[in-house]
Amino acid sequence: TEGTYYRNPYALSDIKAARAAGLSVGAYVFAIPNGNGGGRGAVAQADYIVSYIGALATSVPVMLDIEFNPYSGGTCYGRTPAQMVSWVARFSAEIQLRTGREPYIYTPRGWWNPCTGGSAALRTSLLWVPNYTTAASPTIPSGWTTWRIWQFTSSGTVPGIQDPGFTDLDRLQRGFTSLGP
Repeated sequence: TEGTYYRNPYALSDIKAARAAGLSVGAYVFAIPNGNGGGRGAVAQADYIVSYIGALATSVPVMLDIEFNPYSGGTCYGRTPAQMVSWVARFSAEIQLRTGREPYIYTPRGWWNPCTGGSAALRTSLLWVPNYTTAASPTIPSGWTTWRIWQFTSSGTVPGIQDPGFTDLDRLQRGFTSLGP
């Protein structure tokens, strides 16, 4: 989903097909804290994804993408660092309440540090960090000490996916075999 105004029409069937193929999957939310014409509230956006995925909500982790604003309203959606931290915390609490599991937070250091002031308030949340590098590990946002998923490139190639060289590739932290808790 995106905000409270877009639902990927293929998501539910894609989740079911990926699970049937033995893949670990998540439900992806692109956060829009200023609403962009839809609901601004963190709770509204959390409820929107949970309502959309329905019965899958208790078995498929939610992945909150909170990063650079692609629309109007400034990089940080017109919010102060304290307001942004509060927004993400409210979203996370609602997902936890509705699904019984905390969401992953997908965020780059270059956005998190200025837009939240490098807050450590969510340091125990599951971090999915985009950091395109060939280094042995990613550079993570301030406030966290570890990551669960590392998106290390956006130019990968995967058999069966059209357009070679345009696929995001990720690594799961050593010791974990799925996206689950």
